[in-house]
Formats: sequence, C-alpha cells, structure tokens
Amino acid sequence: MRSLKTNLRLAKRISRRQRRGNASVISIVLMFVLLCIGIIVGAVAIRDQIVQEYGDFAVALDSLSQSFSYRIEIDPDGPGGDSPTIWEAEFIDDNATLVDGGPNEAPAGITFVNPPTPDQREGVVDNPAGTIP
Repeated sequence: MRSLKTNLRLAKRISRRQRRGNASVISIVLMFVLLCIGIIVGAVAIRDQIVQEYGDFAVALDSLSQSFSYRIEIDPDGPGGDSPTIWEAEFIDDNATLVDGGPNEAPAGITFVNPPTPDQREGVVDNPAGTIP
C-alpha cells in the first residue's frame, strides 16, 4: 500500500500534466489574423519607404553637375610654332529637373493618376439616341 506522501506526489504530477498549455482554436485564429494584419501593414510601410528612397536617390543623381570643357592644342611645327591646331569642346549641364517635395509628398515629382471612371471614357454612349432600323 502506498503512503499518503506518495499519493500526493502522484496527484501533483498528474495535475501538472493536465495543466500544460492548452490553446483554443479561437485564440489561435485570432493570433493568426493579428499576425497577418501586422505583416500587411509592415509590407506597405516598407514599400512606401523603398519608393521614397529611390525618389531621393533620383533627385541626388539629377542634381550632380556633369559639365565639362577641354582644349587640345597641337603644334605641328614644334614648340613655339606659328600655326598650332586647337580643338575645344564644352558641355554645360542644365539645372536639376527633379525636385523633392519633402516629407509626406510624392518623391521626385512622381504623380499618381487614378484610372478614368466609365463616364470619362472616350467613345462610350450610355444612352443612344435614334431608332433601330
């Protein structure tokens, strides 16, 4: 026959096994839904920041000046000759064309256009007039 002490130990072991974490289906579904919403929101934020960085990079590249000029002088008679041949070229880069709108603005002048609604399409006749032959 077992002692009272041994029976209490067995009862504690059994109750520990029974109290191990049980998760209901509703809690698992709720956690999965919250995780999916968080992933979608995070992906949208990452996409927006990547587009912003590309726009900032385009503005930085556009603002670089690539102007140059050179002069080549060749004297066929040697140094100090009377008729040197001179070639010159010059390129002046225009001012930057892209401008960054700042925070909460579309980067580098990118504009987003909504697709036309059915009323704005060309050649659509919603209410035809006339008679059918």
